[in-house]
Amino acid sequence: MVSCVSTYWRVAVPPKTSAELEAEMWLFVLQLPHDRFLAWRCCLFNRWFLALLAVLAQMCMGFVYAFNILSDPIDTLFADGIPSDANHQVFRSIRVFTVATLCIGLTGAIVGPFIERRGPRVGMVTGTLLVVVGIVASQLAVHFKSAALLYVGFGACVGTGHSLILLASISAVQKWFPDWRGLVTGAFTGGLGLGSGLWSMLYKCLMDLDPSSGKQVDHVPMAFLVTGGLSLVILAITTAVIRTPPPSFSVNGHDMHNIPVHNAPAHGHIHDEYLKVGMTLVNYPSVAQPRTPTAAAIGSDRHYFQQVQALTLVQCIFSTDFFWLYFGFAASVLPAVLVLAQGIDILTLTYRLAFGPVADFMAHAAVASCIGMFVAPLLSDLLIRIFYANPAFARKLVLAGALLVQAVAVPLVGRQLEDKASASTFAFEWPSYVLCFATGGAFGVTPVLITDMFGVYHAGTMYGLVLTSRAITSSIVGFRAAVSSADDVKLQFGIMFVAVLIGFVMMVFVRTNSMDRFYHGYQLTLFGRVLIQIPFRLRPEADTNDMAILAPNDSFFLWDKQSQDHHERTSSMQSNPTETRRPPPIRLLY
Repeated sequence: MVSCVSTYWRVAVPPKTSAELEAEMWLFVLQLPHDRFLAWRCCLFNRWFLALLAVLAQMCMGFVYAFNILSDPIDTLFADGIPSDANHQVFRSIRVFTVATLCIGLTGAIVGPFIERRGPRVGMVTGTLLVVVGIVASQLAVHFKSAALLYVGFGACVGTGHSLILLASISAVQKWFPDWRGLVTGAFTGGLGLGSGLWSMLYKCLMDLDPSSGKQVDHVPMAFLVTGGLSLVILAITTAVIRTPPPSFSVNGHDMHNIPVHNAPAHGHIHDEYLKVGMTLVNYPSVAQPRTPTAAAIGSDRHYFQQVQALTLVQCIFSTDFFWLYFGFAASVLPAVLVLAQGIDILTLTYRLAFGPVADFMAHAAVASCIGMFVAPLLSDLLIRIFYANPAFARKLVLAGALLVQAVAVPLVGRQLEDKASASTFAFEWPSYVLCFATGGAFGVTPVLITDMFGVYHAGTMYGLVLTSRAITSSIVGFRAAVSSADDVKLQFGIMFVAVLIGFVMMVFVRTNSMDRFYHGYQLTLFGRVLIQIPFRLRPEADTNDMAILAPNDSFFLWDKQSQDHHERTSSMQSNPTETRRPPPIRLLY
């Protein structure tokens, strides 16, 4: 059992076959059993087509986050026309969405190595099937008024399928765009937010949720039918286009690891020495350096000589950098979980607003979050190109800035909610939009930061693990932290303020300098000065007693008394170098 788990969490990158490389020259490729591929030879592949379809797929999956528009009609439909109190309605709808969010996080924490090992195309196929099955089950649930079937269909199947599609898409996009990772990732995550807004508008039109017309619960099945039809078409096309780059891929003089091609080690050497044995985060500057002791003792080469050459997925997961980044990201998305998930309750409880103005505010907040998802990663790209900054450091700087903006906006929003004398919501809305913008920016820049820190082969897995923090937080909010009074609102904003401040401090300990991260031990450098340096014990160097012997397969050695005497003699000769040394007699049997 332990061996199986260890093998699963060791990502070994399989090489592409010649048939796969030939088929993937074309845009649309269908993978068949037994490593066969069927290509539609109508249009050559272009990486921007993949980026466009990945964004469309995320816009399609935005219906998961538009479920709050359907929650009230579904609750009314299940109640069979019997009025129930609003708290019960919100509580039930939050639980359905909470199950989906929890499945997104848990699945993301598990399926990363599977997607990296089998490829994004297999992940997309599996995710699409689960989403379609989940939508069909949700359609049946509203038809037969089965809450359990809705939890299984929308909560479990759709949540799991969405996680597979998300990780398969983002891991592939990160590999194809080493030059504009921030831009395409911003469009990718922004597409998810934009899709949520578009689906909300569509559901609102289908439900006719105008205050003057009331709720038309008869249109709930139509919503799932439209969702299933559009999702199936878009996800099927994306599945035929998605793929990973070939070994010879380069763009603007850089490979998919953003390493200059003229300085990058040979792909065959990297694959044989590191990738196929699970060492999937390679320290490319160190590998490219000469490994002779003479070169290691001269200048800066000595630092690379003492550095770790490569890390496995498990070593990256248990690194201190990922520990601080995990909780920093959890703090950055906490406002989204609390405000966007319970904004309707907070505004209704505080300002006594009708559904129309509240729905408009939630739509504007979603747009602000979507803009932040796009702007923050793009800003990190501009910092890299204009100031020639270390990519990981530029992403970290943007993420820390988003946390700092949240630390300023959260008290402003909380103060306006406490001011009961204010009859206008204008003073409340704009700080809330700034808060949502910063939250979306943190959500958008985190995948790029993870890729720059832990490599393209770990991007999907590490991002899936990070999403578990959002899932856990959403579960706590959905099941335990429902808003029922002004004191609850005040408490939640106090928790948010403390959390974002702690998250900002945690970002200081996220090391983006490769000299620190690959140091054989623990090293922390700030402002060019080494503050903490704890070296680990190095392996003993080779001495004159070590011998490398080549022999045929299935052979073994017998060491006789003369060999033992030679070993003892050479050990004593280290103190007397003038004594003549003779090679030991070795008998080879095969």
